Amino acid sequence: MKKSILFFTIISIIFFSCNSKKNQDLLLNTEWYTNDSLCVIKDSIITIESPYFRFDEKGDTEKIFESFKILSVNENTIIFDKESNQRDTILYDIKVINEIPRLLLIFNKKEKIMAGKMVLLLSPKEQLELKETMNFKTPNIEINGYQIGDTISLDSIGYIHTIGIPDTYFSLPLLSKPDIHFHIIGDKIAGITRTNIPTREVYSVVEDINKQTGIKPVLENETYKWEQKHFFISLRLDNDNYFLVYKDYLKQIIIEVEFEDNLHFKEIEDLRRSTNEDFLFYSIEEQAMGNDEKILRLTELISKNNQYYEVYLMRGKAKIDIENYYGATQDFESCIKLNPYNYESSFFLMQLYFNNNQYDEFKYYANKSIDLNKNETLAYRLLADYSLNILNDEKAACDFLNKAYDNGDVEVLKFIKDLCN
Repeated sequence: MKKSILFFTIISIIFFSCNSKKNQDLLLNTEWYTNDSLCVIKDSIITIESPYFRFDEKGDTEKIFESFKILSVNENTIIFDKESNQRDTILYDIKVINEIPRLLLIFNKKEKIMAGKMVLLLSPKEQLELKETMNFKTPNIEINGYQIGDTISLDSIGYIHTIGIPDTYFSLPLLSKPDIHFHIIGDKIAGITRTNIPTREVYSVVEDINKQTGIKPVLENETYKWEQKHFFISLRLDNDNYFLVYKDYLKQIIIEVEFEDNLHFKEIEDLRRSTNEDFLFYSIEEQAMGNDEKILRLTELISKNNQYYEVYLMRGKAKIDIENYYGATQDFESCIKLNPYNYESSFFLMQLYFNNNQYDEFKYYANKSIDLNKNETLAYRLLADYSLNILNDEKAACDFLNKAYDNGDVEVLKFIKDLCN
């Protein structure tokens, strides 16, 4: 089984200061970078890692980087030369975090970069004196008394699972409110999920979110969705009850950077070695192993500690490579139990259940993949296939194909023309 999602990238950048001239000078003359080198600005050139890859002479995957020339900057937008003298734009903001001005890039809904990120935060290579621009504000949405950005004591969590980055956790559940789950970075809430919402409460939940966000939801397939450029809320039927997922990409990336700034490199390394040494060692050695050896090694790690979702994810992928689809399905399900936010496991389970004609499970993970990745396209393709060939519902199939096309999957256009006109 192979991933076939198509990602398309439209890139751009931003900057602001007291006046437009100063903004432009600083943007063109200052070097900016992300901690993971996903994006760099230098000499008025934006270089960003593409979602595409190519194969080198040895058959290994090789990253591709795209570069764009910045043409001008205004109060909240950067204009750049995309290709063939075509101009494009992206929104920006300046946030001062730990007394350092950071360049915040906010991508439009259909713009996609690696891992489907909608927001990037860049730091300057040199010291700058800039004030926050406050171009974009995100609403302070409260879910059962909690907001993203709130400080929380880990003593109040019933189950804690680290996700590889030191002091980064998923919690299942909150001791006092077992239906509330958190994504936690350090001691800050970075994401909120509420489960087991009875149908009788849906109307009041919808009205509350409408009031807090100031926007009306889109309702499709018994799923309510509220979204803007940098935050996303979904309320979806799950068996007999509803569950709610709340993400704010802008707030989350700020929490991540604050956390990274406050942890010295040596502290990070010491914590990794003390908490997750076997797993990290395996990660380093992974590419040197064949699938059988990977599975054996991962099984040994699980026997020592079965609380790392990453190990189940890796073993599931290895089992797919040797066509052990039943075993892969079990591993991805185990991964989801440990980390309900993991997109890759949902993505693989969607395909495994579809290929095995288990359509109820397929629909569940297709919708979950869409919830976890706003840029999802394959889920819409498979839902279209299911609607057309199993339900004989051409209208529903066309709706799903159009959603795939809206998310950048241009290859479905030929099916839309044949089926939907």
